[in-house]
Amino acid sequence: MTLLTAMRVLSRVEEGDRQEAGRVLIPALEGIARSLRPGAPPWKQEEAVQDALWRLLRSFETSPLRTDHEGGAHQYAKRAVRSAYQHIERNREGGELPEQIAAEPPTEDHIGLLEDAERHATRVLEASIVRWPRSETVLRESFAEMVDLASTDQQAGDLLDPALDEGARIKARDALFKRHERSRKKLLEMIGFLQQAGEMDEQAAHLARAYIGWLKRRKTDG
Repeated sequence: MTLLTAMRVLSRVEEGDRQEAGRVLIPALEGIARSLRPGAPPWKQEEAVQDALWRLLRSFETSPLRTDHEGGAHQYAKRAVRSAYQHIERNREGGELPEQIAAEPPTEDHIGLLEDAERHATRVLEASIVRWPRSETVLRESFAEMVDLASTDQQAGDLLDPALDEGARIKARDALFKRHERSRKKLLEMIGFLQQAGEMDEQAAHLARAYIGWLKRRKTDG
């Protein structure tokens, strides 16, 4: 399957195997990420791939791929990776934490791979709870809160005690973000454990990481 065909399948322009399409798209994004920033550290290239993957999948939900040429499909993917790099670099250089960036919530009409991403991430959550049973309450609460903040109009301040004064609210919000960050790190670490054990393939790992990366873009309480 070519990249053009894969993207046409994912955007519902034509029928086809969505899983195979995903297996074509992800390596293509990895190659583009390496070519655009050959000197970038591996973590940055991988983060760009995850961000670009999520951007493309969400774009395909609402609009079909408007090209009939392989070169056009490559340029479409290249723009997504370039935008992902710019997003990463802007956040880090500007000192703005990724978790404080608001993101538009995905629509209810998820395509197959978006549903798979959520399913794989939830599987990682359950595996994390098995590995760290004492953290079950924190992991479940943090995961649910992060999903709400990323996918709804809810603000971080909505999760805090309304009786707190301004200073206490700032401290409570910072503590909330730190708890979410620790939970995300455990989830990402668990993906590595599952891969090492042969219990999660590369595509599932990419989708899970992309979903968890999306959870980083939550809204502040303004």
